[in-house]
Amino acid sequence: MSSLDAWYDADAITGLSNNDPVSTWSDSSPSGYNASSGGSNRPTFVANALNGLPVVRFNGSNHLSLGSTDLFRNVGGGTVYAVLRDLATTTRGTLLHIDTNNGFFTRATIESGGSGGSSKYEVGGRRLDSDTYARALGSTVTGAWTMVGGLWNYAAASLALYLNGSIDAQNTSFQTSGLTSNTSSSALGTNLGASSTSNNNGFNGDFAECVVVNVALGTTDREKLEGYLAHKWGLTANLPSSHPYKSSAP
Repeated sequence: MSSLDAWYDADAITGLSNNDPVSTWSDSSPSGYNASSGGSNRPTFVANALNGLPVVRFNGSNHLSLGSTDLFRNVGGGTVYAVLRDLATTTRGTLLHIDTNNGFFTRATIESGGSGGSSKYEVGGRRLDSDTYARALGSTVTGAWTMVGGLWNYAAASLALYLNGSIDAQNTSFQTSGLTSNTSSSALGTNLGASSTSNNNGFNGDFAECVVVNVALGTTDREKLEGYLAHKWGLTANLPSSHPYKSSAP
């Protein structure tokens, strides 16, 4: 995708054996937003975990940091899709968190387990740092492998959560009016597996792949992305029968 902004694929990690710590998860997109950490903050590489492919396992007390990024800044919308399994379904865990200078002004986040005060999936964020945080709170977290998608459309003031190829929740008044996100030049702190480098709201579970796109994808491209992920990770049974890529990959 020409709008691809960041891409973390566990199958692209090289040089590690089962249960090795992951110091760097390289960005497979042209952006070069490599995610890294050290010491006890590092998650674990788990071989042959899903459909014969490896995953990255977080324990709730570690993270990978992208540092300062341009994700979700001065854009009309964004899309994040991830394949995950939550191993602590009643505990709040953050899969991807984008904020201003690691200061908890959440630009965009995807969470599972315990989100919003209950054991549900959630996408949330704000268009401007001065906006109130808003969320689309979805279905109960089951602990099964799930394809979770979030779409932020600033022009339409719409925030949507997709689970396994079907829309699960939507918020159509989640921001102040405007066509793009904050245009400030201040850096954005971004983390995988926690909401900050202090491991706040740490994710306890397995993380197979995450794709970040700097537009709110339309139906055709969104379904292609869902089809790609479902066929790669063996999750086609999760797709609805009406999905165009239920039987064959895009």
